[in-house]
Amino acid sequence: MALDEYGVAIGDYVRFSRDSPDNFGRYFHGHITIRISGGQTIDSAIDVNKPDGGVQYFHPTRLDPARFNPVSALADGYHQLARNASSGALDYKRNPLISEPLGCGALFFAFFNWITGGHQDIWSDNVGTTALDHLESMFASPGTVSKVYLFGAPYPVPHAGSPQGMHDVHCNQGDPAGPFQHLDAIWQDGGVIVKYTDTHLEGFFVKFETQTLNTNDQGLPA
Repeated sequence: MALDEYGVAIGDYVRFSRDSPDNFGRYFHGHITIRISGGQTIDSAIDVNKPDGGVQYFHPTRLDPARFNPVSALADGYHQLARNASSGALDYKRNPLISEPLGCGALFFAFFNWITGGHQDIWSDNVGTTALDHLESMFASPGTVSKVYLFGAPYPVPHAGSPQGMHDVHCNQGDPAGPFQHLDAIWQDGGVIVKYTDTHLEGFFVKFETQTLNTNDQGLPA
């Protein structure tokens, strides 16, 4: 049980857009487009459920760059990642890059993790439109964005080389029994990480209200 493929796309920020809230298909998405070498662009479909549907996001504004080294050393383009703790893969529960952010909240997170016995984060409950407003705000000053990292599963677009898109840019573990649980596994969570020109890193991570981070070694609800 796992995604067919998992990796990260790295490139320069081009634009942010979103589906029309009146015509978005089955799920509502935000789209970040990046440019890699050769002028090729890679889009991303970031699922936030519905414009008025429940979704949770976490936006740490100071990620530890030392814990981002495996990925920060990679060149622009798409890179497949091994699903383990050393490849740079994301895991909302197990990766200290996410669960132990830097800054004034670090002591609170350390204390909260200690009393709960695990990696826990502050997840904001919101509807999809509000979550995308928050994500878009990370690109309010495009000139300050140095690099964008899109974690998830690649998908091909027929008119160009492969891959040109990233989806499953969200939590990919802890689903209840149903149509998505067969895709669950650890060390394969999606997300967006932005490096700014002052070198600080921010992240945007999404999970659905039906998902739990209390998972076993197969990524299934414990």
